Amino acid sequence: MYKIDSSFVKILQTKVRNKKTTPKDLQNALLKLGEYVASEIIGREFVKSEIVTTPLDEEYQGIVMLKSKIMVISTKDDYNYFAEGISNNMPGCIRGYMDFGGARGRMALNSEIRSMCLSETKKGEMINTVIVAKSVLATGCTAITLLKKAIEMYDPINIIVASIFYSQQGILDLQNNEHRCKIYVCGDPDSLNNDGMLVPGVGNLDNRVKTISI
Repeated sequence: MYKIDSSFVKILQTKVRNKKTTPKDLQNALLKLGEYVASEIIGREFVKSEIVTTPLDEEYQGIVMLKSKIMVISTKDDYNYFAEGISNNMPGCIRGYMDFGGARGRMALNSEIRSMCLSETKKGEMINTVIVAKSVLATGCTAITLLKKAIEMYDPINIIVASIFYSQQGILDLQNNEHRCKIYVCGDPDSLNNDGMLVPGVGNLDNRVKTISI
């Protein structure tokens, strides 16, 4: 597991945790967090050294992003915010989502999928990496369902789960179900209450980004 920890991330996390934050500001914060998390993933997973020539005809050894077929998959609720932020920094990535109709926690493991938008690959096309973008990882159940479907459809070489708010239980659930997955999280874990909600948490984030402030 790789923990992303910076003042910039902490500022955005605080904005998301604050119950006074407007839906629009929540959306922007989640988008920016996605972009930041993506930059960390790229820096650790998708770079290689390359020598280039500068305008002064001098050689410079730098780094470039590897060409890799990447699929970013999320819940429908994360699709336009956290997952979009990740996708913004992943040029040419394929995107998809699954809609669990509000089911969360253990219910998501056996819940009927209301709708699904996952691209079919072309013949001979291979998805190298699947990134599961899940802004809130409480028990890990929804992320596990997303992972299983992605593995079934794409059989990727690399599997990455990215989250902003999480619990140790959520991490353990993921690791016990899929040993290959690399996990990227922001800051320290929350605890879980008896209802399976993160504490101090972010409340029902899916509803908060949609609520119209009066």
